[in-house]
Amino acid sequence: DGGPRLTAVTWTPASAGVEVALGMTWRVEAPIRRDWTVFVHVLAPGADAPVAQADGMPFGPIFPMRLWPTGAVLDSVHPLGGAALPPGAALAIGLYDAATGERARPSGTVAGGRVDADARRVVVPLAAMTAP
Repeated sequence: DGGPRLTAVTWTPASAGVEVALGMTWRVEAPIRRDWTVFVHVLAPGADAPVAQADGMPFGPIFPMRLWPTGAVLDSVHPLGGAALPPGAALAIGLYDAATGERARPSGTVAGGRVDADARRVVVPLAAMTAP
């Protein structure tokens, strides 16, 4: 049971009083049967563990994924906090079921990214993303 396809990721760098935020574009290709939660791990070059992370439902409990209509293209925003992302960082993005911890299989990747099938996530170097 998979989730929507992640088709694009953009980011807004941290600045005075503004936290780093990711914009994600999702395409619903088939009915979604679970209320997946998005995870974002910030991976610094050479680091084994994430240096920062954020988890959450793209639109909170008001519009869970199981209600997303097939064929829809939706944009969500995911704040990462106020710290600047480390030079050479990459983002690992995926979906998991908060009730079981099970991760969804990625169904594709965004430009410049790669699928890490073992960890069930898409890894995108920050340099491959566009900043508005």
